[in-house]
Amino acid sequence: MPFSQAECEMLISFYEVAKSGQRHVLWKRFTEDVSSIFVAKGLEKTPFGATPPLVANLPRGKAVMMAEEEREAAKILARMREHCRVRRVLVKPFFADAEYNRRSMRMVDHITKSQFGQVLSRLGLETSNFELELLAKKYDDHGDATVNYVAFACAIDVEEQASDREAESRFPTSDFLASGNYKAPKVATVQPGRPPLHGNTPSLLPNRPSVTALGSLMLRLQEKLVQFKVPVMDFFTDYDKHKLGAISRPQFRRGLNFAFGTSYIRESCTADELAMLEEVYAREMLDGEKFVDWKAFCDDLNAAVYTPGLEYTPLTVPAPLVPGLGVTRVALSEAEEERVQQLLSQMRERFRIRAVYVKAPFHDFALSNNSPIMVDHCPRQQIVQALSRLGIEPQAADLELLFRKYDDAKEGSVNYVAFSTDVDPTETFSDRNRLPHSPVPHNPFHGGFRQPKVDEALLKSMM
Repeated sequence: MPFSQAECEMLISFYEVAKSGQRHVLWKRFTEDVSSIFVAKGLEKTPFGATPPLVANLPRGKAVMMAEEEREAAKILARMREHCRVRRVLVKPFFADAEYNRRSMRMVDHITKSQFGQVLSRLGLETSNFELELLAKKYDDHGDATVNYVAFACAIDVEEQASDREAESRFPTSDFLASGNYKAPKVATVQPGRPPLHGNTPSLLPNRPSVTALGSLMLRLQEKLVQFKVPVMDFFTDYDKHKLGAISRPQFRRGLNFAFGTSYIRESCTADELAMLEEVYAREMLDGEKFVDWKAFCDDLNAAVYTPGLEYTPLTVPAPLVPGLGVTRVALSEAEEERVQQLLSQMRERFRIRAVYVKAPFHDFALSNNSPIMVDHCPRQQIVQALSRLGIEPQAADLELLFRKYDDAKEGSVNYVAFSTDVDPTETFSDRNRLPHSPVPHNPFHGGFRQPKVDEALLKSMM
């Protein structure tokens, strides 16, 4: 915001103070007066005093355009807005990088027209020369051939609310947080290929027995802990800042949801089960507040993996591990099972000949930002893409059989780990049916190769 010579002289005269025969300016008083629209003075002394209303927003300058130009610009912005909505493009950072470039003019919220065109090209928003000139004219609010990129970003990115200089509410919470931090509201309780949204809904858990005893709940959690090798203590230790061995109930629930929640292990606890755990592992603090003894809870869960107290009684025979592990396989009809086995046999032979590591592309998709983070599972579309990377493109009917065979969660996803262990005999370390510390089958690798580089008979004859 440039100042004229008369305006600068007026400000200096108002805040001027005589000192040492030279003109000095009370800059602190000037900044306090400017900041008064955000801060009410004296609130530290009168905290119950009424705060004055903020100054009304001053009108911002806008470029003057004809009605026909406004209609053409609206069409261009609508096209770009749809492009950014579909591709989830975060628009503003690209323009901000151009503003902060050392070769830029460093005008707040503004860049040059050439920089504006370059950033549009980087975003994939291709425009003709006429469209570029029209947009540059629309957002040249200063009339100095610069472009207000903040106003443009707010126009094509409906979620760029924090940068809108004219919005009354800078941080609306109803649009973003109410939908579980997703950009669009969730339209169904259960979506194909995704886990249930809430673990406390009885209709979403048809096969779960009613838990009335602590032992049944702990046994269920121990089975998942052993099956998926969950480091349960890592989910609670960060909340215990003072190393007390106890955390608050909200922190305990949050850590338990991260460890066994519906978006990961899919063994979340209901409200009654959480209340039971908090009551059993309750610990009263010095101020009378009831916390949860998370270390005792984790020790009871980890008892399924190792026997506690062996450092004191090393001759104790370890107790058997938790039984009942394993992945439930989907049963198809006899004809469908025969066709599935034929498909798996063909894939197994192809992967054996080509020495393909089957699990890798599925695992990459499972950890993608665009994938629902479900342990051992991927959506169907990602399974098709991973098979295509491996050179496998089955027919639609065969794909549907594979989807049904490995949809053990009954939610439209595919268990890619079970599929990998079925078609790759070397994938032994991902087998969820094998108990920890059980005998490992013979390793088929020979120095990192699937086949010995030299015939075994020849090697024995040379020894």
